[in-house]
Amino acid sequence: MKPLRVVFVAGGTGGHVFPALSFGDWIRKKHPGTELFYVCGDRPLEKDIYAYCGIEPDVLPLEGSPRGVCGWDSAKRWKNLVLAFLRSLQLLRRLRPDAVCLFGSYISLPVMMAAKMLGIRQVIHEQNARAGQVTVLAQRWGLPVASGWPRCEPFKEGTTFFTGVPIRSVNRLHRDEAWHKLVSGRLCPQRRMLLVLSGSLGSSDLESFAERVVSSGSFRDWLLVEIGTVSEPTWRRETFLRLPRTWNMAPLFSLADFALCRGGASTLWELLLWGIPALVVPWRQACDDHQLANACSFQALGGGSLWLEGVHRSEDIPDLLEAVRMKPDQGPDQGRSIPGFTGDDICQSLWRVLTDTH
Repeated sequence: MKPLRVVFVAGGTGGHVFPALSFGDWIRKKHPGTELFYVCGDRPLEKDIYAYCGIEPDVLPLEGSPRGVCGWDSAKRWKNLVLAFLRSLQLLRRLRPDAVCLFGSYISLPVMMAAKMLGIRQVIHEQNARAGQVTVLAQRWGLPVASGWPRCEPFKEGTTFFTGVPIRSVNRLHRDEAWHKLVSGRLCPQRRMLLVLSGSLGSSDLESFAERVVSSGSFRDWLLVEIGTVSEPTWRRETFLRLPRTWNMAPLFSLADFALCRGGASTLWELLLWGIPALVVPWRQACDDHQLANACSFQALGGGSLWLEGVHRSEDIPDLLEAVRMKPDQGPDQGRSIPGFTGDDICQSLWRVLTDTH
């Protein structure tokens, strides 16, 4: 059997890109000889992530959906969608892949249309517990849908393939080694760490909420670490450290005892498989409120508790934190309430869907 040629389409945010890159890394290890190609959109964030991972993707002239904007911005995006479709046709005719693996977001649409026209097998992976419009359209067109959670709305039960979300391959580091990769010149504090993850796009609201959590008293003696808010490590006080955005999560996950985060699917799956309990504050302006759906699925799998802005009060913080039981000495791939479910299982399941070997 000749090696497969697979095109991965992933862009928008790290939540779409990293699962594709993680799955690609697994394929290279488990199925050497497979030829992999990557396609992304034109946002600087996407290109930064690929560059960090040493991958040069084909870039389509697309930054987002023409829906939700008006006037010249809408006209420009419609024009770019047409250009992206034509570019996708040229790309697929040149690469002649055996399969296309889509990872959601709007960048998937023009490639999906081109692959459909050319009769190329396609699979779409939906990271969120509430599917986006492109994924809904993909299923209508007959594409297999691999879902990141046991239940994926609005699809009927049994009409998607539950695989989980591929996570970055990271190794647990010794505490001192992990600390010195983050901060040089200071001894590692003998404190438990509360890690604040606001996603690849950041969140000032979550940063403010983190301070409220600490002031509640539950984490008064902990070290609070925020990611992505400064250009270099900055101490606000002895128990509050801000770090630059990083794509290398091994030191952070090796140190973290607890996390405060938004409801991005990739982040939640990484926390699940590393065994790091979390309080999730879903961003309620996310399209179709998919972060809330992710957070509810995360809670159902035993990952942590939810904080709903506008519903919960500051007085509720201690009770919500108490509901998240600390589970020390759990490493990557050990899982929490999903026994035997590992990062390798996720990629193996997705590979079966991609190669139609169910």
